[in-house]
Amino acid sequence: MITGLFILSSNVVKPFEVLKELRPQANTFGFLMNASNPGNPRWKRVVDDAAGALGIKVEIIEVKGPSEFADAFSRMKSVGVEGVTFTGDPVFGSNFAAIAELARLHKFPSVGDLSGFISAGGLIAIGPNYVGMAKRSASFVDQILKGTAPGDLPAELPTDFKLFVNLKTAKELGITIPATIFARADEVFE
Repeated sequence: MITGLFILSSNVVKPFEVLKELRPQANTFGFLMNASNPGNPRWKRVVDDAAGALGIKVEIIEVKGPSEFADAFSRMKSVGVEGVTFTGDPVFGSNFAAIAELARLHKFPSVGDLSGFISAGGLIAIGPNYVGMAKRSASFVDQILKGTAPGDLPAELPTDFKLFVNLKTAKELGITIPATIFARADEVFE
């Protein structure tokens, strides 16, 4: 048995929920994935489940690295994508600025999972409260050190998410951020 804190499914669903909130009439969104990630079959199932639950279509675009980003965004544009998000993968995390720039160029609302995406020019970042998760994981360690078998501890999904909004990018894209998103925002960048 395993225990711990898991973020995969919640980290995929939340960005699509936000994109749908930004563009309620939209029905097709893009999802960038690292073609080399061995977790892709799992990611695809989670994305398909999220799409079904939200009543949207998701175009999954796999790339091998930054040199393929421009083509990926062009493909998304050609199939009618109306917003984009991506996996929490080092290929994307180390290239936030390029992703944000391409999203702005193609007029896509973009949602990432770390606040660094906002400072790189992304529109919205939403993701688990990683500091809170780290603190929560300490309770698992404490219980295990006190003799609880790891298999007796439940696996948990995050329940606390942080939301960041970039108003400069919203203006550039001509997007009005809904009041419901502002109400949940932990930080708004101007």
